[in-house]
Amino acid sequence: LLVDLLIHTPPDTELRIESHLGDIQVEALRGPLEISTDLGSVAIRDHAAEQHLRIESNNGNIDLFAESVEADTAIELSTRVGSITTELPDGIGFQLDASTPAGEIQVGGYTFTEQNEAKQGASHSLTALVEPADGRTLTLKGGAGDILLRGR
Repeated sequence: LLVDLLIHTPPDTELRIESHLGDIQVEALRGPLEISTDLGSVAIRDHAAEQHLRIESNNGNIDLFAESVEADTAIELSTRVGSITTELPDGIGFQLDASTPAGEIQVGGYTFTEQNEAKQGASHSLTALVEPADGRTLTLKGGAGDILLRGR
C-alpha cells in the first residue's frame, strides 16, 4: 500500500512530522520544524528557519536548503545511514559541530574564524565558527555517509 499525503499549511506554522517509512518533503515553510523518520529521506526546500529545526533519520539522506536562518536558531540534522547536504544563505554566521564515523565532511563558501578538525580512519569531525554567529548553531551528525555544507 502506497500513500502520498499532501498537506498545505500557513507559512508560519510550527510543524512536527513523524514517519516510519517513506520520504518527506517540506517546502516554503517559516518557523520551527521537527521531523523524525525511521526509513526514508528528508528534503527541506526554501525554509525560513526560526527557533529550532530538528531532523532525524535512521536510514535516509537529509537535504536542507534554507532561505533564511534567524538569530538564536538551533539547527540539528542527524542520520545513522545516509548523507547530509546543507545549503545556507550567504552572509550568516553560525557555530558548527559536524561529525561522521564513516564519511567525509566537505565545506564550501565559508571562512572560519575558529576551526578544529580531526580525522582518524574513516571518522571525521569538524567544529568551527563563522562570524557573526548571532546565537545560530548548526549540528550535523552523520553515520555511514558524507556531510556537505555550502553557502549560496
